[in-house]
Order: sequence, then structure tokens, then C-alpha cells
Amino acid sequence: MNSPGRRKIDYRKLVGYLLLTVGGVFGGWLLLLMTQDLATLNWSATNGIIYRAELVYTTSHPFDKNTEFFHTNIEYRYQVDNQSYLGKRVYRRDIPYLSRQEGEARLAQFTPGSLRPVAYNPSDPSEAVLVTGVSRTLWLLLAPAVLFFAIGLSLSGLLRKHPRHQTLAGKTPHV
Repeated sequence: MNSPGRRKIDYRKLVGYLLLTVGGVFGGWLLLLMTQDLATLNWSATNGIIYRAELVYTTSHPFDKNTEFFHTNIEYRYQVDNQSYLGKRVYRRDIPYLSRQEGEARLAQFTPGSLRPVAYNPSDPSEAVLVTGVSRTLWLLLAPAVLFFAIGLSLSGLLRKHPRHQTLAGKTPHV
């Protein structure tokens, strides 16, 4: 039974605010990571030599044991100002591949013994990547965040037009 002074919970708005929050926080975090990754586009470049490229099993999906994740173990050497460095990153943020085929396709681009361009951070030459910019996986992760945010915005009612200049009595004042 509802008591006279008790407000009814609007579950649609509640779910909307929840989705809005999850999408906003997750999307904001991803945009922060992507902004950092985009900085690699302005890094200095040199040549490096690939000396190791292998596919490593990372883990299986906790709910689906048939789904496996793989990580590429790619190592390369490069020089900056006569100082030798060892690099291990393809992108600034290496995220596991969702299939063996996707990982193998990446490996095919970096065969051991091949000479490849390496982008390095001029402020810290020990930080380097083989591919500048944002990885495809981060772009794909942004899609659900934007979707959650948009659905949350719609369900929460924040997009609905509210009458302007409405008084407490519910009448619009004449101007």
C-alpha cells in the first residue's frame, strides 16, 4: 500500500540515470585514453628492427570457455641519439585480440628481421610504439559507451522540453 505522502519511483528514469552514468563514466575514461593515444601521432620517428613476434594465449572468457583472448609479443630495437632501446608495444595501449586470426593478422605485419618505423616519445625515448594513433579496439569499445549514454539520456527525460517561465500555480505569466 502506498502512503499518501510517498512518491512513486519512476523506474524508467532510474534506469535512464544509471545508463547515463555508466555510459558517461566509461565513455569519458575511454576518451581520456584515446586522447593520450592520439598524442603518439606527434611523436618523433626512427627505424627499428623486429626481432621477436609471437602470439601468446592470454585467457579465456569467464562465461564462455570457448572464447579465448590472445596477445602479441612483439619486441623491437631502435636507437635515439646513439642510445639503444627495446620496445614492446604495437599501440600505446595494447589490448588483447578476441581471436587467434586477428592476432595472427597483426603478427604478419611484423616479421622478425624486418625494418619498421618506430614512433617514440621525444620527452622519454624509452616509450615507443610501432603504430601511432588509437587502436581499433578502443574505437569499438567507445560504441557501447555512447549507446548507453544516449539511451540513458532519452530514458531519464533530460531531453524533454520543459515549459519556460511556469509559475508554481501552473500558469504561464504574460510578458
